[in-house]
Amino acid sequence: MLLLLPGCGGIMDFRGDTSFAFNDTSSTTDTDQDGYSPREGDCDDEDANVNPGAAESINDGVDSNCDKEDDT
Repeated sequence: MLLLLPGCGGIMDFRGDTSFAFNDTSSTTDTDQDGYSPREGDCDDEDANVNPGAAESINDGVDSNCDKEDDT
């Protein structure tokens, strides 16, 4: 589920693993050094194991490849 919050400049992303992370999709900084910034589709720039190029682990409750699905 995605919530657009006025004035926040980003998206609040509620992931299947019951945690959530603020994802400012305008940022070009690659905080976790995985080769992807939020602007390039990294949906959790605090976790290097989560990025558009990551392999999806089935049934782990995490959208590892940022396709908005957990592939469970």
